[in-house]
Amino acid sequence: MPLSYSQLRTYLACPRQYEYQSIKKLPRGISTAESFGSSVHNCLKKFGEKEYSGQKSVVNDQVGMFDNNQPSTINLQLEDLIDLWKQSFIIDTYKSRVEADFHRQRGEEIMKKFFEWWKSENRQVMGVETSFKIDVGGIVVSGRIDRIEKGIKVIDFKTTPTRTQEEVDADLQLSIYAMAVKELFEEYPSELMMLYLNDDGVTEIRTERSESQLKDAVKQITSVSNYIKEGEFKPRPSVTACKRCPYKGVCDVAAV
Repeated sequence: MPLSYSQLRTYLACPRQYEYQSIKKLPRGISTAESFGSSVHNCLKKFGEKEYSGQKSVVNDQVGMFDNNQPSTINLQLEDLIDLWKQSFIIDTYKSRVEADFHRQRGEEIMKKFFEWWKSENRQVMGVETSFKIDVGGIVVSGRIDRIEKGIKVIDFKTTPTRTQEEVDADLQLSIYAMAVKELFEEYPSELMMLYLNDDGVTEIRTERSESQLKDAVKQITSVSNYIKEGEFKPRPSVTACKRCPYKGVCDVAAV
């Protein structure tokens, strides 16, 4: 049975939430945090696509050669990014126009910070929302990588609160991305990065993966897959997990 990272993450958070979502397929709402995150990802996807298109034009102009001293996307400006943000903002999940306007403006400020980060060095994007399906110990795992830059640097955008270095070092998602990059480019990424975009600004948390870490990731994925096949969906209630669970209203053991 194919698994996405999202499904793996849900199961690890709470097996019952996975059961409600992927087995019973109970309808669920979308939180404002999820909606805002989707808006940010949609905007940066469009921005990355424009960036990639601009790079191809530069390549054509230079007969297939990049000039390392020249910005690869000289025509992209902050105004372009802000326009894309306004086009990408999902409005219908907010309770009022006032709330929607607040988060639209909040996102605009975050985009300004992202643009400063983006223009701080000459970037060459290799992939935007790159889809993959890989075999992990006989289990098909699928997903999409937000951004891949030249040098095979993997960047995942996050709008959640910034996590610690230790948490990012142990993150299963980035381990899966490392394995996917090996399939796509025949070598492991030189760098894995969580790029946090929130009210605190833009924060880079960089990491890498060793062979032993990737082996541990395979074991973890195999274990989750086996539990799912066996129908093991015992809930793991906690204030942290239940607070974010879209099914807390129907779960009889929800901690909140």
